[in-house]
Amino acid sequence: MRHLSTLYALMLCGLTVLLLAECKHDPAIKPAGNGSNDTLYTSTPYTFEQTGGGIYSYRRVKVPDDNLESYEGIRLGRMLFYDSTLSINRQVSCGSCHKQEHSFGDDQKLSQNVHGPTKRNASTLVNLGINSIFFWDGRQATIETAVDDALTHEQSPDMSSLFTYLDTTPVYKYLFGKAFGKPEGNAPLVTEDKIVKAIAQFIRTLRAENSRYDRYNRGQSDANLTASELNGMNIFFDQQKGDCVHCHMDAPYLTLANVNVPMRNNALDRADSTYNFADIGYGQVTGQMSDYGKFKIPALRNVEVSAPYMHDGRFTTLEQVVDHYASYDSLRKSPTVDPLMERLVYPNIPDLTVQEKSDLVAFLKTLTDTAFLHNPDFSNPFHH
Repeated sequence: MRHLSTLYALMLCGLTVLLLAECKHDPAIKPAGNGSNDTLYTSTPYTFEQTGGGIYSYRRVKVPDDNLESYEGIRLGRMLFYDSTLSINRQVSCGSCHKQEHSFGDDQKLSQNVHGPTKRNASTLVNLGINSIFFWDGRQATIETAVDDALTHEQSPDMSSLFTYLDTTPVYKYLFGKAFGKPEGNAPLVTEDKIVKAIAQFIRTLRAENSRYDRYNRGQSDANLTASELNGMNIFFDQQKGDCVHCHMDAPYLTLANVNVPMRNNALDRADSTYNFADIGYGQVTGQMSDYGKFKIPALRNVEVSAPYMHDGRFTTLEQVVDHYASYDSLRKSPTVDPLMERLVYPNIPDLTVQEKSDLVAFLKTLTDTAFLHNPDFSNPFHH
């Protein structure tokens, strides 16, 4: 019996070493303590810091009461986000279309899921924790339901085999227990709901709030803007120049996307009637013809690296995007076009000059948060 006890102790020790080795690249996760049930099923709470200050600030991240953030939940979500085993063909992960170097957007014009090409470009996931509407067509109202939507339609996993894989992989089994606690009775440790919640926890941490423009607004000495960038900023906020503020202003918050009125028709497509839109966008969700041709306003953080642009990836450069908005002739009329598109309402507004367009692009590039794009906490954990 003594030999069996010694063997059992050695096996338990080996398992503990294995689990802790899996966690070693993330020092924010604390080890499981003495191995008691209490510590094995107790997570480490994670709290979002409020950044900004002074005249400008940032919207607070919205965390639902039924999915409180923890270090273990975030790490679990990060692993699931990059694990292609979640897809039916074991080749597509969330990270396949939402790439860190592209601000968690897709550099392909039309993103691909397990069934082939889709009709839209996967939007960036930056700063989604402040939003209440998701996807280009606004079809979901929470990050959790958006994740579930993407998991179901883009990856289409075989849930039975997926649960078996996760429940028999030591590091996953450990993190599910730590993040969501001990299941009651005969309830399973791994569920679809927990998978969705973990990925949502990770996505909420994808905050880009330290671009040179952000630091400039905080008065930091390392973030002076050039004359061209300052002129571009003035053009951006001037309704008689760039007229970007109607869609990309959320004062006094620095979101650079209108969170209160997130769905608009920005004169991308000409349509003689509401029946002529190639993609009716938000109208497909609401059923209201007044919403045909409307799409979600994207955040502009890291816009320099998130090409191609618009819901269908039609523009490949920032210069093309600026050209679209810079003159009356490039805008397309339709029954639902936003009335705040000033150049359509007032055709006599002068077109932007070549220099003004160049300055506006220069300003947009100050919105790049380089640290975000290279943050190891957001990277693929399977590539270490």
